[in-house]
Amino acid sequence: MVLIIGVTGMNNQLTLKYWSWIGAFTVSSLFWCQLVWMLAH
Repeated sequence: MVLIIGVTGMNNQLTLKYWSWIGAFTVSSLFWCQLVWMLAH
């Protein structure tokens, strides 16, 4: 939580890049979990 507040305190360009990476990572993780689940069943 402290990390998020610290990043928000910086410029918006860096914050946007930071959150876009988190978003991309989350989407890819969900995609792979769904793919593995489909293959497992």
